[in-house]
Amino acid sequence: MTTVHDAIVDHALQLLRLPAPVCDGPIEEELDLDDLGESIADAVSIDLPASEADDSRFAQGSVMDWTSNLTIQCAARDDSRNAGASAGRASRNLHALVHARLMADPSFGDRLEYFAIRSLRTEGRDLNHRLGRCTAVYELKHRSAQTTLEA
Repeated sequence: MTTVHDAIVDHALQLLRLPAPVCDGPIEEELDLDDLGESIADAVSIDLPASEADDSRFAQGSVMDWTSNLTIQCAARDDSRNAGASAGRASRNLHALVHARLMADPSFGDRLEYFAIRSLRTEGRDLNHRLGRCTAVYELKHRSAQTTLEA
């Protein structure tokens, strides 16, 4: 069984890995970006850390309405995207590619009723190398069957 939540993550991964992936590095669910090897220039991690059900639908017994957060972290080295650019700028440029790819299918194959970016945060990390990280949180509204959590 695949829950609607896993199907959403799988669809996001599929969009970002299309025949022309958004980056040369790994694109994975719950990737530990702190452990990227020095040879990896960029990477994308996707996580669906929180979902809240709309209580008003429980009594109807057939479907559940959800509001979920999809977190996407983009990591990039300062020289991976733009020569001379900061690592923060490189990670934001990678996120711009990710965002454009996700917005090309904002319903995620008719799984979502609503999809929008809610926050964007950039930080640089010095871990014996210059690595920028851009974290975006998207809000999603979707449904599942109440008894199985499937779409």
